[in-house]
Amino acid sequence: MPTPPKFREGDTVYKWTGDYTGPGVVRNVGKNGKGQYRYIVGHTIAGGTGEFLHIYSEGNLRPIDETIIVETS
Repeated sequence: MPTPPKFREGDTVYKWTGDYTGPGVVRNVGKNGKGQYRYIVGHTIAGGTGEFLHIYSEGNLRPIDETIIVETS
């Protein structure tokens, strides 16, 4: 039986790895050619307008509650 995706469309997540971090919303879920899940996440920029989309693997994301803002220093 296939493993379901960890995140679903509409989930609020936190991108926690690499040079930049921040909250976003899963806009879509897909699979790459190897059958691994990839998550299209929408981010907004403080003081900006609109939303930009980025594709992440599961290991780059953590679930968060929309009411929690995670600060890093």
